[in-house]
Amino acid sequence: MTRRLEGESAWQWERRLREAARPDPDWIESDFPDSLPSGDDFISLMWGSRVPSSGAPEIPYLSAIQAMGNRGFEVSGATAIAAGAHAAHEDGDIDLRRVLTASMLHALFEAEVETDHPYHRFHHPISESEVMAAIDPPAAVKVGRPEGSIHTGWVGMVVGGAFGTPLEGYTGRTLREHYGTPSGFVRTPDTVNDDLTYSIVLLDALEAGRDDPAGMATEWIRSIPYGWSAEQVALENLRAGFRPPLSATHRNPYTDWIGAQMRTMICGLLHPGNPRSAVHLAYRESSISHSANGAYGGMFAAALTSLAFVIDDPGRLVAAALRCVPPGSGYAEVVERSIRAATDTTDTHEALDALDHQHRHLNWIHAHPNIANVVVALIHGAGNPTDTFGILSDAGLDVDCNAGLAGAILGVWDVLIPEWTTPIGDRLTTYLPHHRELSIAELAGRTQRLAVS
Repeated sequence: MTRRLEGESAWQWERRLREAARPDPDWIESDFPDSLPSGDDFISLMWGSRVPSSGAPEIPYLSAIQAMGNRGFEVSGATAIAAGAHAAHEDGDIDLRRVLTASMLHALFEAEVETDHPYHRFHHPISESEVMAAIDPPAAVKVGRPEGSIHTGWVGMVVGGAFGTPLEGYTGRTLREHYGTPSGFVRTPDTVNDDLTYSIVLLDALEAGRDDPAGMATEWIRSIPYGWSAEQVALENLRAGFRPPLSATHRNPYTDWIGAQMRTMICGLLHPGNPRSAVHLAYRESSISHSANGAYGGMFAAALTSLAFVIDDPGRLVAAALRCVPPGSGYAEVVERSIRAATDTTDTHEALDALDHQHRHLNWIHAHPNIANVVVALIHGAGNPTDTFGILSDAGLDVDCNAGLAGAILGVWDVLIPEWTTPIGDRLTTYLPHHRELSIAELAGRTQRLAVS
């Protein structure tokens, strides 16, 4: 892991780490463990880990500082302490690392608001009533019997996730150098990832009659052994007795990240053609672990999926879904910016590079740069799954989450070809103790029985 340079901010440090990372041809995908380590082993993981599916390096504690800085907090003090803690980690000084980590976390969560930070010029409603009052979704449209589309939507989520897992955590430039633009899976597809975990648990909660945030959170406590970034903090908060929305906001740096955006496509499948209901459910589910822009990402993913049942033009779809996030928010501005970038040029790499430059200060798991990549891929991919997935690889960052979202839409449109679906078959593997092996068709059937158009 690369050490911090003199005067380097947290985002510059993280960006340099990411740009230096290269896919390891000898990397063998790690199985998801039954639990995360604790004590010094957990601290070690947070100072230097690798993404299980791709081997990309990351420093979660550094990312926490970056995330708080992106939200408009003054984090230079935490960054300075982090440099010493990371050096102690690399030098094997466990005792010093433990002490400095505690000091860094104290400085991080005591950081003052930087009042002139650009983050604070946006409007970010966070209560459920304020959020739902702020949006203007298109009217619900009757879609008939969407059983097939719900099933193919599920298949698309699984296909996209399996395509993207070996690619996540790298820059688009690095992936282009290593893989070119893929026209298929870069390795034998594996369906294990954390994205679909939460969709399955939401189905369990709804079948048990738990459709409010506290009820959904109860199913998290019962079923999910661990998460990552925002979800892991939320799980720890839930187990400590916090309920939504405090489970999302208490000492959670990652609330603007991609976790909700990667998992709420299921809400669109549950409410085909009815974006208001899909978005309402998505906001409730998102509020367990995310707030503000992170929750709006969940709303947008749900709206895209719901509206895909009635809109088959990518540009019109994205524009309609934009009505389902609060105007004047940072998230809305990013979607608007991404639409402009995608429509102002036919050169996909030009659009992606321009957006990457504008979002260079954000972590690769942040919702904003990733939804920008999805918007460009949908518009330039024009409904072709191979082109759409290829663009998402060329864009880099959290490719499995982005391809899972795009895959849900492509699946609803029923444009996935056998080259993508045959290697997946009907099986989905998870790390959930109660759901190790599942049938995609059975999951689609459960979704259909709960679906309300």
